[in-house]
Amino acid sequence: PVRHGKSELESFLACARHAEEELGLELPWLLATDSSAVAAAAAESSFALSGKLRVPNGRGRVHIDRSDMGETVDGAAANYAEWLLFGRAVASVLSRSFFGETAAELGRIQFAYFAPGGNCVRMDLTS
Repeated sequence: PVRHGKSELESFLACARHAEEELGLELPWLLATDSSAVAAAAAESSFALSGKLRVPNGRGRVHIDRSDMGETVDGAAANYAEWLLFGRAVASVLSRSFFGETAAELGRIQFAYFAPGGNCVRMDLTS
């Protein structure tokens, strides 16, 4: 079950641009999503076509607590690898998802932004 739709993708990418400008760095972007439709739209974006945005394949595209057991078992290792990678980011753009929030907290990411609803609010998750 997906949490966010394609209509929210542009606001998340705009927030990533904002974070990059605030940091003054040129960084690669990784999209972690549970939606195949969002992943497909992102893969067709100019950011992905230029190599800026990386979209992992669909194997880890699961919700550990909301997906069917078969999908969860099949995708758990890839999902965990994405979570570990996400926690090592310089900055993160988050939805209201436990996946992103816990990765940012445990990774002590200093530049964490919440982007749902077209917002881009920087939060301190390092405490």
